[in-house]
Amino acid sequence: MRFRVLGPLEVYDPAGEAIVLRAPKQRAMLAMLLLHAGQPVSIDRLKAALWLGSPPQSATGNIRTYASGLRTAMRCGAAGPPELGKPDSAPQLSAEPGGYRLALAPSDLDLTLFQELAAKGHRELSLGDAAEAARLLADALALWRGEPAAGIELDVHTSAVLTGLAERRLAAEEAWADARLALGGDTALILKLRSLAAEQPLRERTCSQLMLALYQAGRKAEALAEFRALRRRLIDELGVEPSAPLQELHHQILADTAAPAPGTVALVLRAAATPPDGAARALAAAGQPVPPRQLPHAIGDFTGREAQLGLLRGLVGHEGAPHVAAVTGMAGAGKTALAVHFAHQAADQFPDGVLFIDLRGHAEAEPLPPHDALGRFLAALGVPSQRIPADADECAKFYRSLLAGKKILVLLDNAASAAQVRPLLPASPGCLAVVTSRSRLPGLIARDSAVPLPVGPLAQPESVQLLRKILGGSRADAEAEAVSGIAARSAGLPLALRIAAERAGQRPHLSLSVLAAELAAERRLDAIKVGPDPGDGIRSVFSWSYRALTPGAAGMFRLLGLHPGTDTSVAAATALANCGESEAALLLEELATAHLLSEVSAGRYQAHDLLRAYASELAAAMSATDREAASRRILSWYLHTADAADRALLPGRRHVPLSVPPQGCHPLRFAAYGEALAWCDAERANLLAAIRAASQADPGTSWKLLAATDSYFGLRKRLAAWLTAADSALAAARRCRSPLGEAWVLNCVGPAHLGTGRLHDALDCLRPCLDICRQIGDRHAERCALNNLGVAYLDIGRPEDAREVLEQALDIAASMGDRHGEGIALQNLGEVHGMLRQHKEALAYLTRALRMARANDDWPGIGFALTHLASTYRATGQLTAARQHYEQGLSIFCDAGDRVEETRTRCELADLLRRNGDIADARHHWDKALAVFDELGDPKAAEIRQLLGANAPDR
Repeated sequence: MRFRVLGPLEVYDPAGEAIVLRAPKQRAMLAMLLLHAGQPVSIDRLKAALWLGSPPQSATGNIRTYASGLRTAMRCGAAGPPELGKPDSAPQLSAEPGGYRLALAPSDLDLTLFQELAAKGHRELSLGDAAEAARLLADALALWRGEPAAGIELDVHTSAVLTGLAERRLAAEEAWADARLALGGDTALILKLRSLAAEQPLRERTCSQLMLALYQAGRKAEALAEFRALRRRLIDELGVEPSAPLQELHHQILADTAAPAPGTVALVLRAAATPPDGAARALAAAGQPVPPRQLPHAIGDFTGREAQLGLLRGLVGHEGAPHVAAVTGMAGAGKTALAVHFAHQAADQFPDGVLFIDLRGHAEAEPLPPHDALGRFLAALGVPSQRIPADADECAKFYRSLLAGKKILVLLDNAASAAQVRPLLPASPGCLAVVTSRSRLPGLIARDSAVPLPVGPLAQPESVQLLRKILGGSRADAEAEAVSGIAARSAGLPLALRIAAERAGQRPHLSLSVLAAELAAERRLDAIKVGPDPGDGIRSVFSWSYRALTPGAAGMFRLLGLHPGTDTSVAAATALANCGESEAALLLEELATAHLLSEVSAGRYQAHDLLRAYASELAAAMSATDREAASRRILSWYLHTADAADRALLPGRRHVPLSVPPQGCHPLRFAAYGEALAWCDAERANLLAAIRAASQADPGTSWKLLAATDSYFGLRKRLAAWLTAADSALAAARRCRSPLGEAWVLNCVGPAHLGTGRLHDALDCLRPCLDICRQIGDRHAERCALNNLGVAYLDIGRPEDAREVLEQALDIAASMGDRHGEGIALQNLGEVHGMLRQHKEALAYLTRALRMARANDDWPGIGFALTHLASTYRATGQLTAARQHYEQGLSIFCDAGDRVEETRTRCELADLLRRNGDIADARHHWDKALAVFDELGDPKAAEIRQLLGANAPDR
């Protein structure tokens, strides 16, 4: 079998036939196993990757099911008797303690082939065989078909793995270019290098290769123009000049002394690795000191971070790989602990020493100047103080010369910027520099080929495991629930976990449940400190980053403490801060660079739970006027934007009455259905949070926002959390004494209860709702209540009661000219007559309903009318018409993105097809339905599997 992951995931059997895996989660699991082929992948890592950190309770069982399906596919794909005397080379998916391992032959996976060919290519280049290196590297790069695992959504830790793969590809491309340059280069090389330079516009090595290729081709003016263009970009975007080697190449091209003769690039590279005479004399004078070992003590209870550790291990001794790793993350995320833990593990592979320094980039003291850090490193390497150059540039050159040809690990902790770090980076391929910082260090990644390793919160199981290690197993096990609560409320932040555990350790007789309760209190940051001084706790750690912000970014951070949700878009932040969109984007990016926010998707930012608590404390110190104005702007922005989305999703329905938005609030508008649906999907959690927050701050906004989101949450069937928010909205409507608001909420909540199977709760909402509507004389709301009540009676099995109220709803809609409401009543009456087995009347009502829904451009009405007509045709034996109407309704629901109704329709259509003997098409629809049920964790998945098993092709 062949597996391809360097691009969209593909699987082929030995005959070359594609094996199709339809379930998205199963494909994601296979991608994870392939990216870690031959290594165990824990259940927790699989959960985090497949469900993006929010797995359902059924996740472990689902993973077992996916594993079983993968084994079946592999057995089928590798079918055939093994050859005598040969080991079984078929892929083996084995259960490991706590996880799974996928074992493959090296030739079966394109990723493994790429790594082998690239390593051989790097080796041949270092030996001077440019032709063979170019061939091997070209074969390696030909295996790439696009982004690794393209189209599969995986978590941030796996994204870091994919980033590392992209860096390896870039390293191979640059080595291939070196080989081609040694062979003389050509127009094809120039075109390829231009493409690489466009993808990496700040990467100096690519620019230098392009300059050499142009110079070799006799295009000196273009080579010089490339240097000038890169210099402008570096100054404009990073505020730095090109590096000394690139400037030297520029001078050589000006003097016509630049390009080496063909075939000598590898020899030149090896010569450059030899220390110059001055450095050799300094080493002799130093008297060959003992290799330095400057690491802090190892952390015995270190937990988790397997993905980042795997990437770091992969950089050790890897030919051609970048020799700088940037470990970045928010304050207290455990960056230093990770770097130190790795350094202790890898120290034996660096026989010439391990250097460590705290650069004080985010501390009370001033950041350590690079020259001071270089002086300390040179002293540790045995250089007498009188021989350390006073000039910073000369000191950096001496340091790099001293490290040339050696294998040294350099750990640069708590860096403030790329400029602070750059002079401390070793140039020898045998060395590795690991940099930790709260900044994302974009300049280091762009100019110095640093591999980014973002460090986020620990997963809940790892958080609990860390607490058990610190507290001791017996104490933790005795109060397991409290430990779980402490872990959850520390939000996976290692620093917070350690501080909380240390506090418990200082008071051994304190019940852990008491500490958990303290953490649950409003001022969570107060519980996460060791002593009475706030500086002992996490607040001071955050404040170091906060005080380094520009005034505008600091103001934005404070205002984010008033945001009702957990993440924010640029548009929402614009309303919150009453500024321009471009200004808001720049401020959010500054906060992300300082790791006070993280960019979770394009243009969307999120703060860690404890950082949100810190921002809320800062917001509380603002004036009441400023706080209230900002809160009013953001809640109004969500209300008016949700209303605009509602109008795009269901144009024919009645919408809540709104006042003019406050100054500075500029709601979004939506030109298309899909655009509105995508916004609602992205903002779902924030909409719920805004409903709850407005219940206290602005009760009128609360109930109106619930009404404006009714159609979306009904479409997506995300009803449980929405119903909880509805309690707040109903209380808000009653608090502001709005009968209209109370009627709106009850009219929305009743159908939601029906959707969750709570039929009598629905009646308890809709009956009083009808009374309120009649009391206030709102005929439109009365028609809605009657329609919803009719559906409730229908679901309970009382069709006669349903017919009575639905006929009243139809009369009111017709008298008001409400064609949308009339169509809904007709459709519901058609379903009533179908239940009463009055099929002729049912067809008449449903046909009218379909005609009216099409005239109103009411897509839910069209879809439901079609599927109800299909059921009626099926009941009367008109199977061809039934199939046609099911398929038309299915198309409507698929286009609308209503996956629940799509799946329900597929199941009904599959049952019709099975009874008609069309097993293949029935299985197709069951497969599609199963993928959705699996993704949603719906128990109906088991029923569909039984149907698929009972209707297998060989039966």
